[in-house]
Amino acid sequence: MAGRIKSALALALLVALPLALAAPGGGRGGGGGFAPARPVEAAIPAAATVHVPPVPLTPVTARAAAIHDAVTGAVLFEQDADGRLEPASLVKLMTLYLAFADLRRGAVKDDEPVPVSEKAWRTGGSRMFIQVDTTVPFGDLLRGVAVASGNDAAVAVAERLAGTEEAFAARMNAAAAGLGLKNTGFVNSHGLPVAGQYMSADDAARLGVHLVSDFPESLAVVGQKQFTYGGITQANRNQLLFTDPRVDGIKTGHTLEAGYNVVATGRSGDMRLVVAVIGAPTEAGRFAAAEQLLNYGFSQFQTTVQVREGEALGAVRVYTGRRGTVGVVAGRGLAVTSPRGAAGSLRTQLSLDKAVIAPLAAGQRVGEVVLYRDNEEVGRADALVSAAVARGSLWRVAWDSLVLALRRVFRRGP
Repeated sequence: MAGRIKSALALALLVALPLALAAPGGGRGGGGGFAPARPVEAAIPAAATVHVPPVPLTPVTARAAAIHDAVTGAVLFEQDADGRLEPASLVKLMTLYLAFADLRRGAVKDDEPVPVSEKAWRTGGSRMFIQVDTTVPFGDLLRGVAVASGNDAAVAVAERLAGTEEAFAARMNAAAAGLGLKNTGFVNSHGLPVAGQYMSADDAARLGVHLVSDFPESLAVVGQKQFTYGGITQANRNQLLFTDPRVDGIKTGHTLEAGYNVVATGRSGDMRLVVAVIGAPTEAGRFAAAEQLLNYGFSQFQTTVQVREGEALGAVRVYTGRRGTVGVVAGRGLAVTSPRGAAGSLRTQLSLDKAVIAPLAAGQRVGEVVLYRDNEEVGRADALVSAAVARGSLWRVAWDSLVLALRRVFRRGP
């Protein structure tokens, strides 16, 4: 019996040794990772390789402005964009952001009846016209905030989510810090003038990017053209929704102190822009400025999506599993923004953290895909297995364990 075991081990060693030695090393930089079963690398030659700056944009008629690419986060234009200015109803962008965050995590439901306090009912300015001592579905309140710009609805949302508007303002400021908004301070949920409340154009655009990117479902609300509640129909104050087919949200704002503000988002092909205008002198002027920003961004820049979320990246070797390979997909999209005609040479490279060993759960991270432009890293995303892989038979586990051990011995693996 002992002789048979020795013979079997010897045979396994003879077969496993060349497999171990022949196994490719890999990973980013040729380090101790494992290469995929088939190479995952693609190069896209630039349509034009002349790198020239875009045509300068004539300053818009407003105190401040900014253009952000919502897909890549690139900042394409700034005009006094870091100054702390009166935001007016742009404050409601954060109210909406936190509301959609709580909806996502199940802390509140869209059809949940929300009681209307006297404070909410008495809040002045633009209103949804909710009535004290009644209840309103939470989803209707969101539409009242986004479409009708209802200050009363904003207070009702704040009280539902945090108990008091003061506690909600603390949440708003904590969220602003978490999102990297460095020139923003909140005191209330609606934007009526109050000391200590401010926002920059850069922060307004950045917050708009987060709203539509983190919660794409919000576009159905912030892009709604009209809303009826209590027999009163109000049109969305964002006139670009009616005049520019590219535009599908976000929010306007106005007070005597602030002037006329707007944050708008539009899409053309793979490119989504968010523009912010703060302190335009007239209502028509804010939309003209926003249109100027959108036209500039779409005409002078391009967004190249190299990898889409969930896109197949290839197949990788699986050890100790019921199957020998498994597909790998991108955990999120990877893209670059550049002046039109100057995208450069793009390529992606898949790098595994270590040997991929079963059992594996669908969606489990096994590495990352890195995006390079002209050999410079410009982004990375998790690489996730596309399907679950159960542990294999005892023989498969023993065999693959031996192969992995031999790789380590001969320093050709992790």
